[in-house]
Amino acid sequence: MFTACVIIPLWIIIGFISFGMLWPPQVREKLLTSQMTSRTEKESAERTRLDQVSRLKEDVSSFQEEVRVDMEKGRDDLYIVKAVLDSTKTEIHEEMDNVKEIVTELFELLSS
Repeated sequence: MFTACVIIPLWIIIGFISFGMLWPPQVREKLLTSQMTSRTEKESAERTRLDQVSRLKEDVSSFQEEVRVDMEKGRDDLYIVKAVLDSTKTEIHEEMDNVKEIVTELFELLSS
């Protein structure tokens, strides 16, 4: 009686505190694992997993498509920026040539 009322409950409590390390493997297996009671539960669990995998595949496909679209948009933006930089560079060269001509004409006027 003492064992059933004191030792076994104390043993179970100490086992919970130690995360089951102080229990025999049979007790750990019985208390810490889930049991599927019927074949239909197994089939529904498999169906659920298959549905989750299918949804995950769809999500990955849509993510890949989004990444591809973003990359194309980024590439287009890069080409636009490059074109703007090239045109700005050309304008700066033209302005520099104009400044050189003006400075040359000023030096010629000052030297005469």
